[in-house]
Amino acid sequence: RYSTWKGETLYLEDLVVKQDYRGQKIGTALFNQLLLEAKQRSVKRLEWQILDWNEPALNFYKKYNTSFDGEWINGRLTQKEINQLLS
Repeated sequence: RYSTWKGETLYLEDLVVKQDYRGQKIGTALFNQLLLEAKQRSVKRLEWQILDWNEPALNFYKKYNTSFDGEWINGRLTQKEINQLLS
């Protein structure tokens, strides 16, 4: 991602640890590696999305002093919806 006002942004699509492996600090290791990558690339921001009902994920990211944006609403059109709009 690139922000006109902020510059290069690294976007995390998904960070998933299978149920059997949770509680073993694997998510922490993966996210810390992502932080190192963001630092090495000198990105201005690291962004991701969390569903509002996903309490375990929210609690995980709160440990990193994450700022949650209550202002933006995500929009999306699927390929099918785009095609329908243009037909």
